[in-house]
Amino acid sequence: MGTHRGAAAYTVGQRSGLGVALGEPRYVAAINAAANLVQLGRRGDLEATSFVVDRASFVAEHPPDPGSFLAEVRIRHRAPLVPAAVRRLDGTRWSVETTSPVWAPAPGQAAVFYDGPEVLGGGWIVRS
Repeated sequence: MGTHRGAAAYTVGQRSGLGVALGEPRYVAAINAAANLVQLGRRGDLEATSFVVDRASFVAEHPPDPGSFLAEVRIRHRAPLVPAAVRRLDGTRWSVETTSPVWAPAPGQAAVFYDGPEVLGGGWIVRS
Protein backbone atom coordinates (compact mmCIF):
# COMPACT_ATOMS: atom_id res chain seq x y z
CA MET A 1 0.00 0.00 0.00
CA GLY A 2 2.92 2.34 0.54
CA THR A 3 6.06 3.13 2.44
CA HIS A 4 6.45 4.04 6.08
CA ARG A 5 8.96 5.57 8.51
CA GLY A 6 10.05 2.20 9.92
CA ALA A 7 8.19 -0.36 12.02
CA ALA A 8 9.48 1.14 15.28
CA ALA A 9 7.44 4.31 14.61
CA TYR A 10 4.09 2.50 14.92
CA THR A 11 1.92 0.89 17.58
CA VAL A 12 -0.87 -1.67 17.17
CA GLY A 13 -4.16 0.25 17.14
CA GLN A 14 -2.60 3.47 15.84
CA ARG A 15 -4.65 5.39 13.29
CA SER A 16 -3.02 8.79 12.94
CA GLY A 17 0.08 9.38 10.89
CA LEU A 18 -0.30 6.35 8.62
CA GLY A 19 -0.18 8.40 5.43
CA VAL A 20 -2.72 6.33 3.48
CA ALA A 21 -6.22 7.16 2.27
CA LEU A 22 -8.31 4.09 1.60
CA GLY A 23 -11.87 5.41 1.79
CA GLU A 24 -12.40 4.26 5.37
CA PRO A 25 -10.27 4.45 8.54
CA ARG A 26 -7.42 1.95 8.84
CA TYR A 27 -5.44 1.04 11.91
CA VAL A 28 -2.12 -0.68 12.54
CA ALA A 29 -3.16 -4.33 12.97
CA ALA A 30 0.25 -6.00 13.30
CA ILE A 31 3.93 -5.14 13.22
CA ASN A 32 6.77 -7.38 12.07
CA ALA A 33 9.83 -5.42 13.17
CA ALA A 34 12.32 -7.97 11.80
CA ALA A 35 10.86 -7.63 8.28
CA ASN A 36 10.03 -3.92 8.75
CA LEU A 37 6.38 -4.60 7.85
CA VAL A 38 3.36 -2.74 9.19
CA GLN A 39 0.01 -4.43 8.52
CA LEU A 40 -3.16 -2.32 8.39
CA GLY A 41 -6.72 -3.40 9.10
CA ARG A 42 -10.23 -2.16 9.76
CA ARG A 43 -11.28 -1.37 13.33
CA GLY A 44 -13.20 -4.64 13.63
CA ASP A 45 -10.11 -6.58 12.56
CA LEU A 46 -8.38 -5.52 15.77
CA GLU A 47 -11.03 -6.93 18.12
CA ALA A 48 -10.10 -10.10 19.99
CA THR A 49 -11.62 -12.33 22.64
CA SER A 50 -8.39 -14.13 23.52
CA PHE A 51 -4.76 -13.27 24.12
CA VAL A 52 -1.76 -14.56 26.06
CA VAL A 53 -0.15 -12.78 29.01
CA ASP A 54 3.44 -13.45 30.06
CA ARG A 55 5.46 -12.52 33.16
CA ALA A 56 2.27 -12.47 35.22
CA SER A 57 2.57 -11.50 38.84
CA PHE A 58 -0.03 -11.30 41.56
CA VAL A 59 -0.52 -8.91 44.49
CA ALA A 60 -0.98 -11.82 46.90
CA GLU A 61 2.19 -13.42 45.43
CA HIS A 62 0.05 -16.20 43.95
CA PRO A 63 -3.01 -16.38 41.66
CA PRO A 64 -6.49 -16.88 43.15
CA ASP A 65 -6.32 -20.46 41.84
CA PRO A 66 -3.14 -22.15 40.57
CA GLY A 67 -4.78 -23.45 37.36
CA SER A 68 -7.51 -21.04 36.35
CA PHE A 69 -9.75 -18.33 37.72
CA LEU A 70 -12.42 -15.84 36.70
CA ALA A 71 -11.66 -12.12 36.81
CA GLU A 72 -12.25 -8.88 35.03
CA VAL A 73 -9.46 -7.65 32.79
CA ARG A 74 -8.46 -4.19 31.58
CA ILE A 75 -5.92 -3.71 28.81
CA ARG A 76 -6.00 0.10 28.50
CA HIS A 77 -6.21 2.94 30.98
CA ARG A 78 -9.88 3.94 31.21
CA ALA A 79 -11.00 0.98 29.10
CA PRO A 80 -13.97 -0.88 30.53
CA LEU A 81 -13.39 -3.97 32.62
CA VAL A 82 -14.29 -7.14 30.71
CA PRO A 83 -15.15 -10.47 32.36
CA ALA A 84 -12.62 -13.16 31.50
CA ALA A 85 -11.50 -16.70 32.20
CA VAL A 86 -7.77 -16.81 32.95
CA ARG A 87 -5.99 -20.16 32.55
CA ARG A 88 -2.36 -21.03 33.29
CA LEU A 89 -0.36 -22.20 30.29
CA ASP A 90 3.01 -22.62 32.01
CA GLY A 91 5.25 -20.81 34.49
CA THR A 92 4.23 -17.16 34.20
CA ARG A 93 2.15 -17.44 30.99
CA TRP A 94 -1.64 -17.27 31.10
CA SER A 95 -4.36 -17.53 28.45
CA VAL A 96 -7.10 -14.89 28.76
CA GLU A 97 -10.53 -15.54 27.19
CA THR A 98 -12.90 -12.57 27.43
CA THR A 99 -16.69 -12.73 27.28
CA SER A 100 -16.80 -9.79 24.86
CA PRO A 101 -14.18 -8.44 22.46
CA VAL A 102 -11.43 -6.12 23.61
CA TRP A 103 -9.95 -3.71 21.14
CA ALA A 104 -6.38 -4.14 19.91
CA PRO A 105 -4.64 -6.23 22.58
CA ALA A 106 -1.06 -5.49 21.58
CA PRO A 107 2.18 -7.26 22.44
CA GLY A 108 3.98 -5.34 25.18
CA GLN A 109 0.77 -3.86 26.55
CA ALA A 110 -0.22 -4.51 30.16
CA ALA A 111 -3.27 -6.59 31.10
CA VAL A 112 -4.50 -6.15 34.67
CA PHE A 113 -6.80 -8.62 36.47
CA TYR A 114 -9.44 -7.40 38.94
CA ASP A 115 -11.92 -8.88 41.40
CA GLY A 116 -14.31 -5.95 41.74
CA PRO A 117 -12.22 -2.97 42.89
CA GLU A 118 -9.35 -5.23 44.03
CA VAL A 119 -6.33 -5.66 41.76
CA LEU A 120 -5.37 -9.34 41.60
CA GLY A 121 -2.33 -8.94 39.39
CA GLY A 122 -1.39 -8.73 35.75
CA GLY A 123 1.20 -9.27 33.09
CA TRP A 124 2.31 -8.28 29.60
CA ILE A 125 0.41 -9.25 26.47
CA VAL A 126 2.59 -11.34 24.17
CA ARG A 127 0.08 -12.23 21.43
CA SER A 128 -3.59 -12.18 20.58
